[in-house]
Amino acid sequence: MVGLLDTALNHTPDLLLYHVIRANIRALVNPLRHSSNILEQLIQTDNLMIVGAEYSLETGLVDFFC
Repeated sequence: MVGLLDTALNHTPDLLLYHVIRANIRALVNPLRHSSNILEQLIQTDNLMIVGAEYSLETGLVDFFC
């Protein structure tokens, strides 16, 4: 697996930071989705959605993504 520092993003710090933040959120959310059988069942039956979100301290906005 290629790390983000090994891509062209390494030359654009702002874009690299954006992708690093998103990768970190995904790395935290994905294990949570599979942390228990109950959560997995609720997700499979569309009774629960676990998504990632990024909160901007500058704007106060929350950006939700899967």
